[in-house]
Amino acid sequence: MQQIFKFAYDDRRQLQALLESLGSNARLDRRADEFFVYTAQAGEPEFSFDVEIVPQGFCSLRSGNYFAFLGLFVEAVTGAFGPVTIEDT
Repeated sequence: MQQIFKFAYDDRRQLQALLESLGSNARLDRRADEFFVYTAQAGEPEFSFDVEIVPQGFCSLRSGNYFAFLGLFVEAVTGAFGPVTIEDT
């Protein structure tokens, strides 16, 4: 599934910091300044949760058993930036 998470923010560094903070909940592979890949920790159900920083906020492509991480992700984004609009792409 691929979706765009749209919200207001001031600086891309805020987005990078938020994405880095989620690394305590899953394995994080930062592949570029704007591209982060999360995968399951050892012993957890497998998933892949890719996030790219885009002008509107985040673009996410997900597969596997990602639902628990999605909940953490949405909670972190709304907690930091307020209302979020989610669009399928």
